[in-house]
Amino acid sequence: MTGRAHLEVRSPEGDTEVYVLDADHGVYYVGRVGSAHHLDIALTGKSAAWVSSLHFMLDFHAGGWYVTDNNSTNGTQFQRAGKITPLKPGFPSALNDGDEVLLPVGDEASGSQKHWVLRYTGPSARVVTPNRSETRPRHQPMFRYDPDLGTPMLSVGAELTELTGLRAMELKLLLYMWRKAGPGRTTKVEAVREELIEEIWGAKAAALGGLDGDLNGLAYRVRKTLGPGVLDTVRGRGFHLWVDTRNVTSEQT
Repeated sequence: MTGRAHLEVRSPEGDTEVYVLDADHGVYYVGRVGSAHHLDIALTGKSAAWVSSLHFMLDFHAGGWYVTDNNSTNGTQFQRAGKITPLKPGFPSALNDGDEVLLPVGDEASGSQKHWVLRYTGPSARVVTPNRSETRPRHQPMFRYDPDLGTPMLSVGAELTELTGLRAMELKLLLYMWRKAGPGRTTKVEAVREELIEEIWGAKAAALGGLDGDLNGLAYRVRKTLGPGVLDTVRGRGFHLWVDTRNVTSEQT
């Protein structure tokens, strides 16, 4: 197999993340954030209440990726070429490029049922991912901070919008990544999970343990404040944040 497969996870509310599936990783466990299980992909937000703590697994074997329902409460569905099929718990189903795994949200009888949609892209397809040195288009939003006023902002070209409602831990995450960018730039900064957990929870991190789910929840709330495309998940590593530091000097970062 050449290249890597990707899984685009879209919530019923429209929030989207893309995960890289590495064949050498082993089984990927997918479920609801806050679960006692180890999760590789933790689903967050209001609609996650309909997702089981360990809902399904993704596994690579015999040259391809397979999805297996883990006897979930609300079931797992499989969509190929417009046809939806319920998965039988414990029985792996092979994934083809463009297939979608559906997790029901809401009551089907009421006619208001929605879905988590997890779209699989095979390793032969080209997935464009911006690299670290790339400059963000000016019409796209970036996180910006005014150190003199202590004000977090969203920068879109020359337009600045103050960000309100950020909690202390959420701002701590953003400022840590903002400082990594250095002065006078518009760039994408990466921070791995371990360093973010240490920065946010400090000396308590080791005693608390198992903070991956808490970090996912924190990142989810930050995304809701920033809007789409500013803070992204880097599968198996941490997060990317688009940062604008054109207004600061090296002494201020």
